[in-house]
Amino acid sequence: MKIQSAFQKAGKTIDWFVPPHIQTQHVLHRRARLLMWIHVFILVLCLLMLPSSFFIEDASYFPIVFTILSLTISMFLFRRWGSISLSSNIFTAIPALALIPLIFSSGGMYSDNLLWLYLCPLIAFLLTGKSSRIFWALAVVGFHGYLFILESLSATSYSEDIAEGAAYYFTSYLFLSLMTLGIVYIFKLEQDFIIKQLRQHKNTLTRQKEAIEQQANQLREQEQELQLFQNLISNSLKFQKADVPPDIHIIHAGINGHHHIKVSDNGMGIPIEHLHNVFEFGDQGEKEKSHCGQGIGLATCKKIVHRFGGDISVASEVNQGTEFTIKLPIA
Repeated sequence: MKIQSAFQKAGKTIDWFVPPHIQTQHVLHRRARLLMWIHVFILVLCLLMLPSSFFIEDASYFPIVFTILSLTISMFLFRRWGSISLSSNIFTAIPALALIPLIFSSGGMYSDNLLWLYLCPLIAFLLTGKSSRIFWALAVVGFHGYLFILESLSATSYSEDIAEGAAYYFTSYLFLSLMTLGIVYIFKLEQDFIIKQLRQHKNTLTRQKEAIEQQANQLREQEQELQLFQNLISNSLKFQKADVPPDIHIIHAGINGHHHIKVSDNGMGIPIEHLHNVFEFGDQGEKEKSHCGQGIGLATCKKIVHRFGGDISVASEVNQGTEFTIKLPIA
């Protein structure tokens, strides 16, 4: 975790080489930072390898110096042009140009530099597009095949040109392993960071979804509450007495952890023999419609109240009016 944290903090310095127009595009920005990180890592490793080339017999420091200069130029060119595809291919070509002359002079297909050359397809597969990946893979394998043909047709084996000692191969394979593992590890850190961001984004979307669902439930509840009182008031207005102005009262009180709401009017009232079924669905007949309607609105009121865990009752007297009492638990 400390390495990953340091990796992310150092990314601010890496961003200096990333053009501003790429930094505003999340996906391209991540790819550009990965490209620059691998540039920096190989630069550091080459700087560590440079002193060893002066102390190991027959070791050449030219490809290391060439790589250091070329990578530095490549980073500044990327800041200038901002082309990830072009810079990735230039970056892949730099070690190839440095290694190919060495391979011929250090044992051909037996040279350790041939193993270093196989880093080029690895870099291409991590950084470049599909066509470039295929090109670099075929190019390196084809070059290897060419060396094999030269070895087969040559009167003397290229292995006879090998003069490096054990210290040379130890150093070469050690840094080859470090470079391979380092490139893969940098790619892994970048992938882990992307996965972490995706998980955070998923969690954010989940919370937003839950908030939206909660708001939707609240809106549905408010809509049902509105429908409840709309139906009761509409019922009172519908069955008001002729030539008598409607007088509707709504009273609320909190009692023992419950809302007690009374909706009363001065309308026609409901005959006592119909009070037991005013909250039922269905047509009550033409004679009963004059007092309590079709029952659809009041049945809906009962359903809404029960959905909130409450209860609704009615008291009425013909020509005196009707009073509905609603009891709802306080949330």
